[in-house]
Amino acid sequence: MFAADDDVGHAESEAMSHKQTPSARASTDQPDLETDPAATTDSEDAHSRRSEDYTNPNYQRTVQYADFIVEECKPPDETFDASDIGQWAVGNLRALQTDGLIEAVGERTHTWGTGDTSIINVYRINPAVFSDAQDIVKERSAYLPCGHSGFKNLNGDTYVCGYDHCTEQYSREDVSLK
Repeated sequence: MFAADDDVGHAESEAMSHKQTPSARASTDQPDLETDPAATTDSEDAHSRRSEDYTNPNYQRTVQYADFIVEECKPPDETFDASDIGQWAVGNLRALQTDGLIEAVGERTHTWGTGDTSIINVYRINPAVFSDAQDIVKERSAYLPCGHSGFKNLNGDTYVCGYDHCTEQYSREDVSLK
């Protein structure tokens, strides 16, 4: 079990309440938006929750590594290690482990393509972190055709994706800052 479950993004119980199906929401007691001035809509609640989440350092780390978490880490019901991703990911995994977003649940010996052998950790990701990262990627504005949002300007007219494992380059016309 993750020691930081209540510190990561939001508690699982709150996460579940935001993922109700429309029929489940309809059967709950919802405030009357026309007669109750203090009532808020689901989207206002979600906006408020996200604003509060940004003050949480673990949620900020989830935002920072959202692409890595969604594209490289396995779902919470599976374990994974650096060999599943690549040696380039070791630093990212250490950062996520240090912040309690992933947990080392074991270790094993691995021989890399270079012939180097090392003992590597086997990880499991915190379910709330994985869910938050999926939501972040789904809801954000992706500025680049590859779907990532961070980028670097190489020379004024050429941009490269800022995600560590993406090598795509784009012209100024390809970058959408809408």
